[in-house]
Amino acid sequence: TVFEGLGGVAALANGQRVTVWALQSGADGSHWTATRVALTTATTVISTGLVVVSGSQRSLHGLTLSGSGVSGLAVGQLVRVQGALVANSTGLQVDSLQVLDATSTALQGDAEVEGLITAVLSTTRFMLGNVEVDASTATVSGGGTYAVGARVEVEGQWQNRVIKAKKVSFEGSSSLEEAEIDGKIEQFVSLANFTLRSQRCDGSAVKQIGNGKVSDLKVGVKVKVKGTKAGDVLKLTSIEIDS
Repeated sequence: TVFEGLGGVAALANGQRVTVWALQSGADGSHWTATRVALTTATTVISTGLVVVSGSQRSLHGLTLSGSGVSGLAVGQLVRVQGALVANSTGLQVDSLQVLDATSTALQGDAEVEGLITAVLSTTRFMLGNVEVDASTATVSGGGTYAVGARVEVEGQWQNRVIKAKKVSFEGSSSLEEAEIDGKIEQFVSLANFTLRSQRCDGSAVKQIGNGKVSDLKVGVKVKVKGTKAGDVLKLTSIEIDS
């Protein structure tokens, strides 16, 4: 785990506000392996975890949730929420909410998932978080073996609530040196400091933004980036806004 603004775990104290990036390390969503922990003063929160219900209140990681759709959440559901912290309270006003249910019949089309293997079902099937992966016909790279705790990236298609993998990549330190990733910006401070799929990115060397400009970059905008790892930071060589 990389720490920013902190000397390590021992420097954490009650009352500090931190942002945590993590990979799901338990099939039920109750355990996570932190890849980065940073002190923050941000009031906008993106959080994933299990819903806790007490009477009429729903909470996530100790934050009491309010807003549209919150009342319909059930205890133990794995959800991702985004919203603003309520001043002088432990509340979160939810702006957007997504139930992360791999049993949903709505899952279809292409799938690209990165995470830790949480269970090995057979020589070619495993669980990635709470998602089942069938790698029986996949091209495998990276030289790893399917084992609990292994970090992999899977590309494939949804078939009957299972990802039928076309490609499985084991991610060690060498395979993470160069990267091409796409997704929605999760946190944006500046061009030199924003986060995409839990990866901190530095785009200060990029002179031109594909399909847009620097002022278009903000939380929620979908982009595709290329770059080279320098410690925990991805030094970008290109940024393209997905139009």
